[in-house]
This record gives sequence, structure tokens and C-alpha cells, in this order.
Amino acid sequence: MAQRMATSGAHPLPQTLRIGYSSGNMGKSLQWNTVELFYLYYLTDILGLPPALAGGLIFLTLVWDGLSDPLAGFLVDRYSHFFKSYRRILACSIPFCALAFSGIFALPVLFPTHTIAAVLVAGLLFRIGYTFIDIAHNSLLANLTSDGHERTVLSAYRFFFSSVGTLLLLWLAAPVLRQETTAEPFVMFSVMVGVAYLLVMYSCVAAIGRRGQLQVVSSRRSSMGASFLELLQNRYLMWLSLFVILVSLFVTIMPRFAVFYSKEYLGGAEQSTYLVAAYTLGQLLSLPCWLRTAKCFGKYHTVKLALIVFSGASLTLLFTPVSFVASTVAFFIAGFAFAGINVIIWSLLPDAIDINEQLFGRRHEAFTFGIIVPLMKICAGISAALVGAILALTGYQGLDSEWTALGIKEAMTFLPLFAVLLAMIPLTRMKLLH
Repeated sequence: MAQRMATSGAHPLPQTLRIGYSSGNMGKSLQWNTVELFYLYYLTDILGLPPALAGGLIFLTLVWDGLSDPLAGFLVDRYSHFFKSYRRILACSIPFCALAFSGIFALPVLFPTHTIAAVLVAGLLFRIGYTFIDIAHNSLLANLTSDGHERTVLSAYRFFFSSVGTLLLLWLAAPVLRQETTAEPFVMFSVMVGVAYLLVMYSCVAAIGRRGQLQVVSSRRSSMGASFLELLQNRYLMWLSLFVILVSLFVTIMPRFAVFYSKEYLGGAEQSTYLVAAYTLGQLLSLPCWLRTAKCFGKYHTVKLALIVFSGASLTLLFTPVSFVASTVAFFIAGFAFAGINVIIWSLLPDAIDINEQLFGRRHEAFTFGIIVPLMKICAGISAALVGAILALTGYQGLDSEWTALGIKEAMTFLPLFAVLLAMIPLTRMKLLH
């Protein structure tokens, strides 16, 4: 542990490094949020796949992602002498990930008679590339500094750039969503996103420089199974995992419904760009508030407050008369709250790695992120499948009655409220164990 402190230091990082490293989240946001916000819509309304089938295909690719992430994380830790640095992993993976991202839109068009197979193959290839990018970039959060407050600052910077990436994505997506009949505009859109992704991610790599060297630790002599069992004994990490599951499954479901909610209530799918923009602006404007709150009152009180604010957004959407203004306000409040939840989650993950090192003398940086991040992705896949199932049950693209709109509205409000109540339990346990 002493060596770790000497390596990273417990001092504020240079501002250029904070910005450069965190800008990687902008690139990742461009890809991740495209899939999160628009890919299900692309499969159902553009390619014509049934909602349940489309949600199921997305779920399968995320299960694949979840299975490959722990293996990739373990290999990075075990063969740190080969990989040398997270910077090298990023530099080698970026081009493949950019090309595979465009493929998830282009391959179904190139093979129209094998649409389902094309969607599945393209999704699997994209998830492989994204896995190595995500593990390397996320692990740097624990590698660059050992100071708890600095990790919270880095988490906030990361979230800021994620939000900027989302706003850029919405600007690119708005004209595409107005053309609802053909797939070609979506393919061109994916190419533009891919080019922007390349520019941003290589800027991040340049900013990291010679930092981010992989630590040669005793975990290299452990098997993957032994390392996994060790993480299971870290009770702090287990409670944090439960909290992550609840947030990833249900709290994030509101923006996933945005495009369908807009089509049913606000007169067109393109209106969803304004709702998601309000959600993202809420995130951006909230970051100074959550940083100040965390510094004054601690991480656990901050995230509890954020959960309470998010429940207020759900209640606003549920009980106020439906209008563009009311919906925009509800999404703004939800984004404001979710920023606090997300920043604290990413600040707590390195703490779990430190606790594991104190308990067992081994530091599993990439492997820990290789467990938690795919857990988020699998839950996101289940959430996407759940959205597809709810749409199918309410008769979307079939009945399209008032029950369709009512089902969408109730699902995107009651499910997050349910998760907020349950999430208080693991938070309390984590605070006692820290």
C-alpha cells in the first residue's frame, strides 16, 4: 500500500491531466448513449423488428459484454508486464471500436436478408472493442491517484465530459430522427460519430502521456477463480454491486423511454432530443453542487440526497398534466439527480479496490472494473429488454391505444421510485463497512 501511495500520490492532479483523462468519457458517451437512446428505436421503427426481439438482441450483446469484461480485466492484471500501460491498451483498441460501432448500423443494411444475424454479429464485435477501451479507461481512475476527494473530482470531470458528449450526440441525431423512413441517414450518422470518437479518444491518450503504468502485483500469481472468490469476500464491494444493480436496472430507465414517450405524448420522436438535452443539461449544471455537497457532508449523504431528488423527478412526470414544458422539467430534475448518483458510484469503486488491498494484500484494478462495469452493462441490457417487453405488452406498433401511452408513463416513473427505496439499504451497509 505504501508503494501505491508513493506511485500515485495523494495530491491534486494537474488540471491538464484531469481534463485530458476525463475527455475520454466524451468519446465513450458518444458510442454508449447512441446505443442506449436510439439503437432500440433504430431496430424497431427503422428496421422493423418486433420490440421484444429487438430488446432481446441488445440484451444478448450485453450479456456477451458482461462475460468478456471480467476475462479482459483479469488478463490485464495478470499480464501487466506485457500490456505495460493502460495507454497502450487504449491506443490499440480505439480504431477497432470505432469501426465496429459503425458496423452495428451498417451491417443490417448490407445484409437485409439476414437482419437478425447481422445485428447480433455486429453487436458482439462492437462489445469486444468497447470492453478493452472501457476497462483501461476506467481503471485509470484508481491508478492515477489514491486521494479520495481527488477521485470524486475526477468522477465529476468524467461525468461533465459524458454530458458534453451526449449534447454533441443529440445535435448530430436531431436531423436523423426527423427522417423516419430509411436506414441510410442512421448509417451516415454512425460514421460521423465514429470520426468524432477517434479524435476525442486519441486526444485522451496523448494527455495521459507516460502515466497509467500497470502495477505489477501479487494477483498475477492468482488464478481467475481465486481472484474472483477474493472479491466476493469484500463485503463493501458486494453492497456496492447491489447498489449498482438497482441503479443500472431501474433508475436509468427514464431516458431509455424518452423517444417512445415523445412519440406517444409530445407529437414525434424528434422531441426526445429536447428531453434528453434537458436531462443532460441538468447533469452538467449539477456537478458543482454535488462536488460541494460531497466535500461538506461526505459521499453517502450526497448520494442519498441525489436519490431523493430523483424520486421528485419521477413524481413530477407522473402527476403533472402532460405537456412539453412539464416533461422537460421532469427530465431536467432527473438528470440533475442522476449526476450525483453516478459521480459517487465512480468515486466509491476505487475505494473498494483499496479496501481489497488492505484486506488481502492484493490490488485488482482492472479485474474489479472488469466485474463491476459489465454488471452495469448486463443490467443495462436487461433494462433494454424490459423496455422492449413493456412496449410489446402495451401494444406499441400494434394497438397503439391510450393503454400504450399509459403503460410507458407508469413504467418510466414507478420502476425508478421502487429502485430508490431499495437502494437505501446497501448505502447504509457500505457506510458502516467503510
